[in-house]
Amino acid sequence: MVITNGQLEKLFKQHDEVKYVKAEGDGYHYQVTIVSDEFVGKSKLARQKWVYSVLNKHIVAGELHAIHMHTYTGSEWEEQRG
Repeated sequence: MVITNGQLEKLFKQHDEVKYVKAEGDGYHYQVTIVSDEFVGKSKLARQKWVYSVLNKHIVAGELHAIHMHTYTGSEWEEQRG
């Protein structure tokens, strides 16, 4: 079984610090955008580790195979959107 985009988004929305999440994928490859102040002051690697910690159970179960992520703090997201 694979994880749906909606299920993926729901996993992140369970965390109060996540302000926005958007998942797009085809059941094998996913792209996820996450906006959270959890990322303030954290390196790109630390941000990725946090994302993988949320997804670990699904990766181990084989429900999630490949993910490309964009992680932003609230202020970075506002800058990005102009």
